[in-house]
Amino acid sequence: MLKSNIVLTLIVCILSSAGCVQQEEAAERLIISQSILDAIVAEHPMFSGSVIVAQDGEITASVHTGYANRESGSLNNAQTLLSVGSVGKMFTAVAIARLVEAGKFYYETPVLDIIPELDGQIGIEITIDHLLHHTSGLGRISGVDDATLDALRRNADYFALVLSTAVRSDGPADFSYRNSNFQILGEIIERVAGQSYETYIREYVADPAGMTGPVFVRRDLAETQSIADHYLAVDFETWWNSDEPIVAQSAAEFVHTAPPATPAAGGGSYATSLDMILFANALRNGTLMSRASFKAMCALAPSQIALGKGYGRGCSINVDEHGTRVGHTGSSAGIQARFFLYLEQGIDIIVLSNHDEQAAPIFGEIDQLIRTE
Repeated sequence: MLKSNIVLTLIVCILSSAGCVQQEEAAERLIISQSILDAIVAEHPMFSGSVIVAQDGEITASVHTGYANRESGSLNNAQTLLSVGSVGKMFTAVAIARLVEAGKFYYETPVLDIIPELDGQIGIEITIDHLLHHTSGLGRISGVDDATLDALRRNADYFALVLSTAVRSDGPADFSYRNSNFQILGEIIERVAGQSYETYIREYVADPAGMTGPVFVRRDLAETQSIADHYLAVDFETWWNSDEPIVAQSAAEFVHTAPPATPAAGGGSYATSLDMILFANALRNGTLMSRASFKAMCALAPSQIALGKGYGRGCSINVDEHGTRVGHTGSSAGIQARFFLYLEQGIDIIVLSNHDEQAAPIFGEIDQLIRTE
């Protein structure tokens, strides 16, 4: 990729002096170069996964490092499928936006109009918009045994769990992050579109964006060997019962494999870092939905404007004097993900890690460079 860009630059400069000037101007605007990204990643030797930086739709720097699978010795590369965690909620939010644009329902449509079986668990005042904003007042799913969780295979199974555990809401409430909001949204997509959630995302989100992922399958059941394992610095039971994040001292400690989980509308699907750049491009250029819909999806509520940060329709937003950053984070056992678009600068950042808690430090340094430029 870099070699091809150098050759192209030379050809442009030979054919047009104006082209040289444009290349030089682009280089001057480059905030995160390959050398800068290499230096940042080198400062974090416990990181394993992929980092890609794009500017104006073109990849300007990338790093793929660490083991995808320690047992086989396979290394992470540009084709490795890594968990995007809750970043996958943005796939669901885009699917809902597409259906709204198609006139299938409105953001203000009561959930009970589409899923009447939830009567008794939620009231008629709970709308699709409440689910997207995590303001539905839904409680947590609890009291589920390991065997039940292990049997989940698709979003429809998660929705069945919401029904069977009688997760309920007493009415709209303040922001409270719950995966059940998006598992219900996945069921709404299935009922309105007349196909599975996973198929809809493939046909109407992934394919238009040119993505190979997301892949919705438990990694232990996947036929492909390119899905990275998830690694913890301690055994899962210790990790699960710890009240504080486990702080590792070296990459060598990440030898404990986290148990597999089934991806669904609330997150956890697998994609390459390049897939996520393509997704970012499709969000920016109106391929997946109108630019107006994307703007509305990632907009602060009136009550959030003074704070300069908040959560939109499946989208985290941060606004300050340096511009607007939108996207999502993701974290689970053995994985951490960061996906953010800097709207004014035209920069997109994707950090996907299969080492617990190791995406945030790298993203933090990149973010600081961009937002102080």
